[in-house]
Amino acid sequence: MRYFYIFLIILLMPIYAMAEIIPRTIYAITPIDLTYKTLAENQHISLYAIGDDAYAHQDIGIKNHEEIKIKIIEYIEPKRGKRDGYYKIEYEYEGINIPGKMKVSTPKDFKDIIEKTGVSIVGHVLKFPGFSQAIAVSKGLINPDEDKSRLKTAGENLYESTPLTYAEKGKHFEVEEDGIVVIKLRIRDNGDNK
Repeated sequence: MRYFYIFLIILLMPIYAMAEIIPRTIYAITPIDLTYKTLAENQHISLYAIGDDAYAHQDIGIKNHEEIKIKIIEYIEPKRGKRDGYYKIEYEYEGINIPGKMKVSTPKDFKDIIEKTGVSIVGHVLKFPGFSQAIAVSKGLINPDEDKSRLKTAGENLYESTPLTYAEKGKHFEVEEDGIVVIKLRIRDNGDNK
């Protein structure tokens, strides 16, 4: 029984160590165009935090509408599975380098999310394989995109509704001036951010 408890403690130690990390998500506006071609490693850039006053990050020295200075560490290329490229960054606060990453903020289309969820639930309930693909083709035939034929729109919708689209790579990091980026910092409870 004693060995069981020792094994359990050893098993739970990594979970306890991970619980100390507090992720912080900060949205910021870029004052200039930022692309994967123009940003270099070890370059320092300035961004401006946005959000309402209730979402302030004063515990790490970031107040809303205040300048954030970060250091670019490296660029991670886009990967298959539609994973977009992002930057590994460091934010210095009181002599501590806080690691994190910076990526492009993409607006969510809630109408599309609700529609896809409903179609997949109905397809699962009816036990009809390919139900979402049939809906996508019919949408393309009924409402074709501008400057495209009905068959071409139906074919593109069919491709987008299949798992084959996940073989594509994601997008490179590109943000226009006054664009929004997402900064995710990994902060430890005990202040040791190494």
